Amino acid sequence: MRLCCPAGTQATLIAFVPPHSLAAVLEAAAEVLGHKRRCVVARELTKLHEELYRSILGDAAERYAGTAVRVSCKMPCTLYTVCCQKA
Repeated sequence: MRLCCPAGTQATLIAFVPPHSLAAVLEAAAEVLGHKRRCVVARELTKLHEELYRSILGDAAERYAGTAVRVSCKMPCTLYTVCCQKA
């Protein structure tokens, strides 16, 4: 996974990520943007089973590394939303 973003970027960044790429995107974001940068990982926004995980990129990358992420049975292409907040 290659993330093209200057390391010093202060803007809030939002990415829509397929479930099978979530761990790689979080790891790449932690490497490029910094492990201490705040982030939110959201699943199924505006739905009954909405899930929000607020953390820092380093911890989020560890949480989702090597785990099978949950996907809605009705929408197998559910995207995760990753929001990296400015420092």
